Amino acid sequence: MEDLLPAAWQPFQSVGEWWTMIARLPSNDAKGLHSLIILVIWEIWLECNARIFKHKESLCPMVISRIKDQVSNWMALGAKHLAALLA
Repeated sequence: MEDLLPAAWQPFQSVGEWWTMIARLPSNDAKGLHSLIILVIWEIWLECNARIFKHKESLCPMVISRIKDQVSNWMALGAKHLAALLA
C-alpha cells in the first residue's frame, strides 16, 4: 500500500503506463483501486455532462461528496476489494 502514498508516485509517460503499474499491485489492492478509479471517473463524467448539456455546475466539494457517497454505496453492496483498500 505504500505505492499509493503520494511520496512514492512516479511520473508516467502515458495513462497506459500508469494503468500497467497499477496492475502490478497485489491482486486485491488492484481490484479495489480499479473500482475507485472507475467511480471517480464516472462522477467526473457525470459532472462534465451536467455542465455541458444542462448548464449546471457543482462545486468541487459537492463532486467529492458524491464520489464518497458512491464509494459507501458500493461497499454496502459488497465491493469487498474496495472496502479492503479503504479500510
